[in-house]
Amino acid sequence: MIWLGLCLGRGLTAEWFDPEILHQVRIQLPAAEWEALRREAPDVLAQLGPQRTNGLAARAYRDHPGKVTLDGAAPMDARIRKRGFIGSVSRERPAFNIEFPEAPDRRGPGGWRRLTLANTQQDASGLHLSLANAFFREAGVPASRTALVQVEVNGEALGVYTMVEPVDREFLARHFGDGSGPLWEGALTDLRRGSLLAFDAKRGTRPEDRAVLEEVADLLVAEKETDWDRLGQRVDLDQFLRFWAAEVLVDHWDGYANNQNNYFIHRRASDGRLVFLPWGADQCLGSPNPFTPARAPVSVRATGLLARRLYADPVWRGKYRQRLGELLSQAWDEPRWLGEISRLDRLIGTNAWPGITGRKQVVQRTREFVRKRKATLARDLAGPAPEWTAPERTNSMVRFWGHVSAQFDTAFHARLPVNWFTNGTVDFKLELEGQRRPFTRAGISASRGFDARETNKISLSVLGMNGAATFLVPSVQVWMEDFVAGRTARIDFFANPGFFFEGMPMAGEGGAGILSGTLHFDAAGVSEGDPVKGRLEADIWRLPR
Repeated sequence: MIWLGLCLGRGLTAEWFDPEILHQVRIQLPAAEWEALRREAPDVLAQLGPQRTNGLAARAYRDHPGKVTLDGAAPMDARIRKRGFIGSVSRERPAFNIEFPEAPDRRGPGGWRRLTLANTQQDASGLHLSLANAFFREAGVPASRTALVQVEVNGEALGVYTMVEPVDREFLARHFGDGSGPLWEGALTDLRRGSLLAFDAKRGTRPEDRAVLEEVADLLVAEKETDWDRLGQRVDLDQFLRFWAAEVLVDHWDGYANNQNNYFIHRRASDGRLVFLPWGADQCLGSPNPFTPARAPVSVRATGLLARRLYADPVWRGKYRQRLGELLSQAWDEPRWLGEISRLDRLIGTNAWPGITGRKQVVQRTREFVRKRKATLARDLAGPAPEWTAPERTNSMVRFWGHVSAQFDTAFHARLPVNWFTNGTVDFKLELEGQRRPFTRAGISASRGFDARETNKISLSVLGMNGAATFLVPSVQVWMEDFVAGRTARIDFFANPGFFFEGMPMAGEGGAGILSGTLHFDAAGVSEGDPVKGRLEADIWRLPR
């Protein structure tokens, strides 16, 4: 194994990214620090509510002192911090940022002193982030290098993570020759006046640097004709077309073009223009996609405001389709990417975290996506340019929607019941948009959690129906430690996550929200037939559409 301690001292080199090596990262933390780190989570209402658009959202994580051993080298003092915004947050298998404060500082290409370890928990294969970033680079879009690493904390194996090269000054200097320009991370935000404070300004970016974002936001206002010449002086539109087409080609549905999420914007020092960079591309390559608008054409994603404005213009629409076709023919090398899938799959082998289920199926689904992608897109590109008809997403923040209460009396079952309406009793009340929502019948279920990776959770769900409309309130995933008679559990996105669905949101009909409130248990048990009784009281916050 490479002595990574030495590599850190002079800046991590390309050897770290040797594609044939599965590296090892061993983390040691005092038990109390490890337990505290595991339980840390963002306040979702602060991160996705009005506080964030005012620039007031609180930071979620703190540093924990510990030691880290890299590939068997001597342990080094480190600051270990949990990471993750929404989908990557985990109590059982956290993602990490690791900094080595005593490592000699070196600035320039390759000279960085921290590790970013992604748990890729939304991708059971563990391959997507590495594959997508490799394709971005092949397509001419700067993207982080990656490496697969086995992670262990206090002797507990957490499986294979993806180490991701940070997007920082050294990264920018390596790709653009000068990394001194401003850098912002975009997470569920876009270039519109009401959302600019939600961008996370990285080190060295001054508040006054935001003026260029404000200017671009003003140029993208729908009510006035876009000044393309002026916009092109502020944004490298050709680079954006390449970035946009690459996102679509790998079906990075949680990226900028489709979900206004997981991207960086950098103001290039050489000409002062903005460039877009990918980040967090694990939701791609055929992953189940809940956020693409219903009946969207396969060859375009245009939820991101800049993509939307460009696609609405016939000239730029043609340029985008031309660029997508070029990448499809020049960079989408099926044998190469299928070979990469096999190589990465072999490297992970039996080292995947035992709590991950369905990994083989996801790997096979990824192969099928790669085999079919060229033909699928070629058919769409061969015909007339399809329209993008989805309504404009004017806000990525949650908003208050209503309230739900339910008094329930049911029994625990290992599997979901066939008939929810004969599975106990529930007194269910629902109010949305200030109006009481009636329904003709209601059912209840208490069973093992829906996510097979979270076997220490219980799923409690209430189903109310009124004709064709369906309300599922909630799907609360309750930690076993809170599933106790006499306990009142807090419901939020991470403590005990609760969701609300109206209609059929996965099909683009109805809506979805998150719950914030309490769930009290008068009776609770995990043996077949044990009584489960209690009461739910929660506010509903609607997710953006």
